[in-house]
Amino acid sequence: MFTAETHIPTRRADRYLVQLCRHFSHEGGHLRHAARGHGGADRPSHQPTTAKVICGEGEGLVEFGWGSCRMRASADTLSVRAWADGATELELIVGLVTDHLTRFSARNRLTVQWHRTEASAAEQDGDLPRRG
Repeated sequence: MFTAETHIPTRRADRYLVQLCRHFSHEGGHLRHAARGHGGADRPSHQPTTAKVICGEGEGLVEFGWGSCRMRASADTLSVRAWADGATELELIVGLVTDHLTRFSARNRLTVQWHRTEASAAEQDGDLPRRG
């Protein structure tokens, strides 16, 4: 299991979380163009072009079919953990999330720095540790 996480300081964490969830839930259109260009990784051709999205109060989960990401918003931080079975798939998720957050934050440019991590069994089940 390959994992990465980022903790982005912002007072608009909940807004960005909702924006990401809405964007990824729009019938997967964003995933069709993700086959090239996002993070330099190519989406495996056998993977689906739709995403399953669950979004609730301050939390979101996106399942892409080739990997997943969980997001949590606090008053001053947006935390994102991504995981996938392969390094290429993980890089695709990292690229997608980074690209979209960069575009969504055009006025208040966010700094998105990912850190590769090792996933515990709980984290693989979607438990993103709280920071803070």
